[in-house]
Amino acid sequence: MHRVQPYLISYDIRCPQRLMRLHKFLRKQALHVQYSVFITERDSRSLADLTANIRMLINERVDDVRIYPLPNKIDVRTLGRISWPHQLGMHLRSIEPPDAISDGKDDGDSSDEIS
Repeated sequence: MHRVQPYLISYDIRCPQRLMRLHKFLRKQALHVQYSVFITERDSRSLADLTANIRMLINERVDDVRIYPLPNKIDVRTLGRISWPHQLGMHLRSIEPPDAISDGKDDGDSSDEIS
């Protein structure tokens, strides 16, 4: 049996048509965590198949796809909206800004407005 490991996949694709093809393909193969970032768990054979399929969808002369192996246990720290796949078993910690600091931006949430 092959060992399964998490991988982070990110990309920068020049052509909008290739971008959409790769994005649609990866949405079927991995979990979408940010605009051009996906995470997946694969064994070495499955990763080789995924890589071969990605190669067929991109132009290696101008496009950039990166696949980073991640440790099986990872402490992820996030800022802002959290969209991390909890089913991967990785620990997630949100970093909260101090209450005294305000960026002055209106986030559209009126729950803290004074009447």
